[in-house]
Amino acid sequence: MRSRLRTINLPQEEWDHYVLPIGETTLSGPLFDYMSSCALVIECCCGKGEFLAEEAKKHPNKHFLGIDYAYPVVQRAVKRAHAHQLDNIRYLHTTIEQAFSLIPRFSNLERIYINFSDPWPKKRHWKRRVIQKEILTMIHRIMNEHTTLYIVTDHPDYKDWIREQLKAVGTLLAPVYNDWAVNHLEEFHESDYMNKGLARGYTITFFLARKI
Repeated sequence: MRSRLRTINLPQEEWDHYVLPIGETTLSGPLFDYMSSCALVIECCCGKGEFLAEEAKKHPNKHFLGIDYAYPVVQRAVKRAHAHQLDNIRYLHTTIEQAFSLIPRFSNLERIYINFSDPWPKKRHWKRRVIQKEILTMIHRIMNEHTTLYIVTDHPDYKDWIREQLKAVGTLLAPVYNDWAVNHLEEFHESDYMNKGLARGYTITFFLARKI
């Protein structure tokens, strides 16, 4: 589970620069312009922004959009992007449900990442898991024929849950690999969180899917 973080002292102008406004019912203005202007990569549950920052450094000609509902972690993601002077990253401070209910299908959307979302291991909390059939259906709506969805976890029970949720939308999404997943991706950035898991002997599972 994500630790509870305190808010940090972040200049308002940095927040305003990196966090795009989102309307209640429509997607327009700066957010639409940013998302539609060049190749786009989205990370859901982006946390403190390490993964997205590294990807933005490697691909300066692409735009990256991070989504997270937790204010303190978005603050830290903004601070990281500003410290590295990355102007090809923006963030949405909102839930995945709200974001994906507003985002239309963009032909330039290349990838959607959901990396190490909270596994909520207790059964009574399973309804809080990000990977649900309903969320995958929302994601499918905004994907184009070239978009790849990446879902990554190091939790064995959550891995099984993810596979079952993907199978439940098998008429919408197709696996890139047999049985949906692999345990290694050469090009995937190994974040501090991921390396801690590997050091503890955890197996990382990568699910990849495309729109049918």
